[in-house]
Amino acid sequence: MSQLQHSIRTINIYREVRKTHSLEKSQTTDEILMIQRQRIATRIYIIFFILALVVIIIFSGLNSQIQSMKVLSRTESMFEQLKVQYSSSLLCPCSQILVLYSKFLSVKPATYRQVCSSYFISSNFIQLLWISDLYSSYYWNIDMKILSIQFRLLASLCSLAENTIQQKIKIFSS
Repeated sequence: MSQLQHSIRTINIYREVRKTHSLEKSQTTDEILMIQRQRIATRIYIIFFILALVVIIIFSGLNSQIQSMKVLSRTESMFEQLKVQYSSSLLCPCSQILVLYSKFLSVKPATYRQVCSSYFISSNFIQLLWISDLYSSYYWNIDMKILSIQFRLLASLCSLAENTIQQKIKIFSS
């Protein structure tokens, strides 16, 4: 248990610089301070990452799907049974709609957020970040991999928003 606590306290996503000379065995105060700052940055990143995941999970759980069902041959007893089952969401519109909304009304979103149509969420950009070996620095590679994951998450959120809007437009038009 104490080993687990120790590994959690010393977690660091940044690679430590290895000493090459035997004379450089002791760490300077600058190196100790740098390691402490790296650990703090790692903890802050993990906290924000967990918070983002919790928000996404809560949003996904609260996002309810509307399911409409048409009953063509209904009787009064069937209506009463449906009223008991679905009292809060049961709608009984006019017996027949003569003209569908889609015949005379066209609903299209004017624009989405600029980031949802930008190059930053394209698969080419994300793949470039993920497999980028342009720089040999370890920090750069780690940062690019983290960024690619975050841009992938942003692309998923944009896709979810577009799908939700299209679904709501489809329900409205029918």
